[in-house]
Amino acid sequence: MAKPNKQVIIDFIVACLEKGEQRGKILVKAGKKWGTSKSAFDRLLKIAKEQHTVKQDAIKKKLQEIDEAAAIEARKLDVMTSYERMQMLTKIARGQIIITRTIPENEGDPVFENIIKPDSIDIKAAIAELNKMDGSYTPIKVANTDKNGEDVQPLSDTQVDKILSVIEKLS
Repeated sequence: MAKPNKQVIIDFIVACLEKGEQRGKILVKAGKKWGTSKSAFDRLLKIAKEQHTVKQDAIKKKLQEIDEAAAIEARKLDVMTSYERMQMLTKIARGQIIITRTIPENEGDPVFENIIKPDSIDIKAAIAELNKMDGSYTPIKVANTDKNGEDVQPLSDTQVDKILSVIEKLS
């Protein structure tokens, strides 16, 4: 087995860290791929973590610059922030804002603007929109892991078929 360049292993470790993999899992992969010892791996892991941190800091800085530019652009366009929209919807849900509706008396008659308080439909719609905005409808994500915290892959169709055939033989 040819001795790899240290930076190749470090780049591999950084890529694994970016995926959120833990030390043990990365060590096993590096050991299989390059025959890396634990002590050598730990030295390379330290360097990889430093490079990963530098990379993440650069990304955070870029994202912050983008967010600032977007906020400035939104202010120029006079767009409501999410908090302003939430505040408006909360006032509608509480019935504190008067709503103007254009409602014709009869078909073909002129349209009149009526000033009304929010009704139950308006209140329900405002609450539903607030729930969407704060993520109340998002499902809870649970990782599928074993007792050691390692990711568990779902069974393939062939594995399920084998298990079912064994069960059938036993019964």
